[in-house]
Amino acid sequence: MILASKYTSKDKTQLVAIFIIILILPLVILLPNNPYHYPIPNRDSGVFLYIGQQWLKGYIPYRDVWDHKPPMIFMINAFGLLVGQGTRWGLWVLELFFLCLSAGLGYIGLNRSLGRLPAIFGSVTWLITLAVLWEGGNFTEEYALLFQFLAILLFFIAETNNRNVWYFFLIGVTGAISFLLRQNLIGIWLAIYIYLLFERFITRELKRLVADFFYILIGTLSVIGIIVLYFSAFGALDDFLDATIKYNLIYSTNGMTNRLQSIMIGLIKTSFSGAGIIVSITWVLGLLLLLTGKSEKLEIGGAKRALLTISIIALPIEILLTSLSGRSYPHYYIAWLPAYALLSGYFVLLWPAMITKKRANKFGIISILTIMCVFPVVVLSMKLITSIRQTGFLEDEKIVEYIRNNSCVDDYVLMWGAETAYNFVSNRQSPTRYVYQYPLFTSGYQNPNMIQEFLTDLEEKKPLLIIDTSSTNQNVPSLINNQLNSDLSILIDYLNSAYSIQDFVLPNKWVVYKFIGN
Repeated sequence: MILASKYTSKDKTQLVAIFIIILILPLVILLPNNPYHYPIPNRDSGVFLYIGQQWLKGYIPYRDVWDHKPPMIFMINAFGLLVGQGTRWGLWVLELFFLCLSAGLGYIGLNRSLGRLPAIFGSVTWLITLAVLWEGGNFTEEYALLFQFLAILLFFIAETNNRNVWYFFLIGVTGAISFLLRQNLIGIWLAIYIYLLFERFITRELKRLVADFFYILIGTLSVIGIIVLYFSAFGALDDFLDATIKYNLIYSTNGMTNRLQSIMIGLIKTSFSGAGIIVSITWVLGLLLLLTGKSEKLEIGGAKRALLTISIIALPIEILLTSLSGRSYPHYYIAWLPAYALLSGYFVLLWPAMITKKRANKFGIISILTIMCVFPVVVLSMKLITSIRQTGFLEDEKIVEYIRNNSCVDDYVLMWGAETAYNFVSNRQSPTRYVYQYPLFTSGYQNPNMIQEFLTDLEEKKPLLIIDTSSTNQNVPSLINNQLNSDLSILIDYLNSAYSIQDFVLPNKWVVYKFIGN
């Protein structure tokens, strides 16, 4: 009773809010997509899990298993599988840990810089927007959230304690890790660097500018250097650079129309939670305050003003980086959420400029937050209900069962297309490092040596089953209808000589070829 009396009702309310933000909301987001309800991971996740699994077996990414993502996502998946003893439960727990830590760091940073109410509002805003964008998890963008929020917190501390340059070393480390998750997940760091460059130059603190960037550079190179040395040691550096740089440059070659469409879709999707609208208003208002120099009147000065500047710079950079590929996958927009969290927090601070009565301010913030929660709660409820209804009835499990019943663990199975998840779940190894064949279909990237390597792998390892998944993926040319271009037509000759059509796997009507010898 004595200990309880030390906490006021206000303190207890804050503790409850923090508990909900740091644990309950991340758990609610992840719960519908646990391995029990969804035993088959999505395409991207399937690739990451398979490469993580192969890495634990001693195979080296890029050299032995191809993908165009940087290696950090494979490390996370390998560690998750290690924790889960080969099952996805370890990764699911790791995802929960990352998301809870991201929420915690985000709240700490917002609370320390802007105060309790902005921290609660900003945290809930980005989390419920994440719920709208969530597509099953295990995406690079979700893991990067931790390092984005950590970089924001480190920057704020560095600006309030400007003598400790080691914060900038850690900012460089976090930036490198995020870059090694996905190359375009560096918007927050670019914003910080732009701010430091202009701020230090304007205030004529050139020595401080040099010191800041020196430690950032050392932090960045210390992480990237380890990765380069690792792949060099295993003779995989050329393959690493070829996949992560050359392929991605070609992958990102897209028209302006597609990029603008990607931006519009992102703004629309994030507006389903109300965040897109609030952030847009705050961004314009914040920019005007910075340009007119009136931020000081609202007690937004010093490190608080620096953080507002970062959020104003970061949002358009994040939007631009996300749109480079011209694609509109919902998980791409997760990269916007740290900037959304900051601007949502500033929305609370700027609210008094629009409404003067204190009670009206609090009532308005609470009302907006309540309205924003309605749609994501409905979305999450529907996902949970759907997942529960589907338990034990997922049609995709029939395909896994078919592969297991018609092959042994030592047999190779080629999934023609991008369904690497079935190699992982069925525990059947691909006969080639091109576990999904997009690089073979990509004009400007494919070459005769690559195609010959692929065919040689098939001839030498003789996969027992080749499953054509083109009926459910328009990006994959059909084998049975011979839709391959002239460079790949040699594969049809090999199929005709060494394989016969055995079955059509329902419900997707995938064509199964079985090895008959040659």
